Amino acid sequence: VLYKAKQLGIKLLLTLTNNWSDFGGMDQYNIWRQLADPSVKLYHDSFYNDTIMMGWYQAYAKHLIERTNTYSKIKYGDDDTIFAWELANEPRCMGTGKFPSSQTCTRNYAVYDVEPWAWKITAWVDAMSTYIKSIDSNHMIATGDEGWYCEEYQSCPNTYCDCYYGIDTRNNTKVKNIDFLSMHLYPDQWGQQNAWGNDWIANHTAIAAEIGKPALLGEYGAKNDQHDVYSQWTNTVYTNGTGGDLFWMISGVSDSPQDGYWVPNYDGYAVYCPNSTEPKPPGDVDSCPVLHSHAEEMEKNNAY
Repeated sequence: VLYKAKQLGIKLLLTLTNNWSDFGGMDQYNIWRQLADPSVKLYHDSFYNDTIMMGWYQAYAKHLIERTNTYSKIKYGDDDTIFAWELANEPRCMGTGKFPSSQTCTRNYAVYDVEPWAWKITAWVDAMSTYIKSIDSNHMIATGDEGWYCEEYQSCPNTYCDCYYGIDTRNNTKVKNIDFLSMHLYPDQWGQQNAWGNDWIANHTAIAAEIGKPALLGEYGAKNDQHDVYSQWTNTVYTNGTGGDLFWMISGVSDSPQDGYWVPNYDGYAVYCPNSTEPKPPGDVDSCPVLHSHAEEMEKNNAY
């Protein structure tokens, strides 16, 4: 993939693990840890401060960074096709596998009657980014979190901003070896209206600017009125000087006979860009020109 991406002039953001149990993720580390020592009590968030699992994660990162690509003969740590390393996809105190949260991963007013403190994940972000930067100074590092706030409950009594998920995007971005702010945007899943997303983008871009770092909208998607929504969100990205944005997700022709012609629209967010001779896709086709025009606009202004 890296070899082909280099040929096409595409930069890749490589993620080192997943909060969700798809493809294994953090809970797979827990499974291995439990096999190594059945007596240890594990939770989803044990991943963030169990020294053995932290060592395994570092060993995996080191293996990737020092690996030489079979096709290009370039070591990953020297390959400028890699835009940045992302510590994890959407890290949270809780996941979707068999391991529950410990209930000690974060503190918030609604549950614990104390001021919020996302102590565990921020400490992990600091430790892992410091380690990776020590063996690869050529690439940027991002947290990969969704951008949750950690504010006083009285100022924002909502799970997206009261530290409930254990993420403090401001403090994560302040970590020395984190190079840019991470955020995702899925109002459909978060109980918000699509228009709310414009403030989400603008506020995170402002936080990053205060800290002196860029902001990247690493994922975003809507299931309704996609064409209009993406026109608004991408305009907000452009006008607010957000460093860049990565859409979830462009889909296309399937290479699996059981799928039919197109890759299925598994989660309702897929956008397809068919030509005039191809069959009708199972998802949005109107947003393709919007995203294409936005990409050209961002490229023209060297905004990413």
